[in-house]
Amino acid sequence: MFSNKEKKSGVQNRKRKLQREEANQKLEGSLNKYLRSTIGLDGQAIEPGPSTSGLEFHNENLSQNENSSEYDQEEATIVPIENLDVAVENSLGNNVISQNEDFDFELKHPATWPDTISIKIRDYLIENGLPRLITKHFPRDNSGRKFSESFYYRTLPNGEKVFRNYLVYSNSRNTVFCFPCKLFSEKHSQLIKDGCNVRAYLIHILKKHESSASHLKHSSKCSELKMSLCNLCTIDAAQQRLYDAEKVYWQSVIERLIYLIQYLARQYLAFRCSSKELYHSDNGNFLRLVETITKFDKIIAEYLHKIQTSQNKKIAHYLGDQIQNEIISIISEVIKKHLLHMIKSSKYYSLILDAIPDVSHTEQLTVVIRFVYKNEETNKVQIEHFLGFQSVENTTGQGLFEFINGHLKSSELNLTDLRGQSYDNGANMKGKHKGLQQKNY
Repeated sequence: MFSNKEKKSGVQNRKRKLQREEANQKLEGSLNKYLRSTIGLDGQAIEPGPSTSGLEFHNENLSQNENSSEYDQEEATIVPIENLDVAVENSLGNNVISQNEDFDFELKHPATWPDTISIKIRDYLIENGLPRLITKHFPRDNSGRKFSESFYYRTLPNGEKVFRNYLVYSNSRNTVFCFPCKLFSEKHSQLIKDGCNVRAYLIHILKKHESSASHLKHSSKCSELKMSLCNLCTIDAAQQRLYDAEKVYWQSVIERLIYLIQYLARQYLAFRCSSKELYHSDNGNFLRLVETITKFDKIIAEYLHKIQTSQNKKIAHYLGDQIQNEIISIISEVIKKHLLHMIKSSKYYSLILDAIPDVSHTEQLTVVIRFVYKNEETNKVQIEHFLGFQSVENTTGQGLFEFINGHLKSSELNLTDLRGQSYDNGANMKGKHKGLQQKNY
């Protein structure tokens, strides 16, 4: 059986191949706008470019027999100069990185740093710098050589001595590192990955390195990032400012709602009515107060405008009955803690209880504490405070005793400090044999 597929000529095949190559060239790079570039150690995208291997300098051909005594002589003539590095204040507080945060490495020892340094750690190191070890007693290696303070300085052709602010010494391995290259470079040379050992020709390695194009590029990146961190011009700083502004806004909204709830509670006014909608004729005192202060308060006015203009009509907000109950509960806990502190400072107290069923036929126990407390600021004696309603299931004398005993223990009040009791005339309260009063005695 023969196939009906037509075999194309060589000219046609070459023409089709040329068309495919042209189409591939048009599509080349079109996906880059949808895909993220590879992120390097400096947190920036790595773009393909020409090889920079020629910028790395190798020092194997340098003489290793050079005497190190010339550096000792140079050390004796060094005149101390001030470090011109500007200390950048950490304006973001602990939002960048916590100094007490645990790491698998030590920040002050570059030899322990991982190959991949996170952006937060890099920003923290550039912003705060590293503690520079300056001492007269550097450790010696197996060959008897040691690091010297003279390596921190370079001599210019005019004889001026300049501080090498990029050089970092790690006493954990007795090696030196280039700080900018350690943070930004993707290569692994002597002064970047494991550090350069102290040796006779270290001064020549430093001179070669500080004049290389890669070092100058990384030093420029380090300076620009330090300036951006100082002026809060980085993306993280901008996001932090937006976050802080948003946090202040929502704190202001919650603060105003809390004051409204406190006002209604002090005046013994009802919070809600039959409607839960804004600007409704029967929406209760709380929503009516919120609507009133919008005429004078820009923050609440803006908040209500966001709620009304939201496309989602069922959006959650802080004006519902659930958030009202939560704020009331939080305020009551704070007040209760303050009252218990006053009772404990007075030591002795009396207990006033009364039980009555509510509309749902649940027994509600009213707890009132009577004590003597003198306010040093107002010189007023406060003797009685209401601690709340408690639901009780077992209303017998034994059940009430166990409930009150557990309630006092949870409030950290000692039953032995109880000096008075006041109950209603029920047998379970004042019964002389099985009543709560008799059991508390």
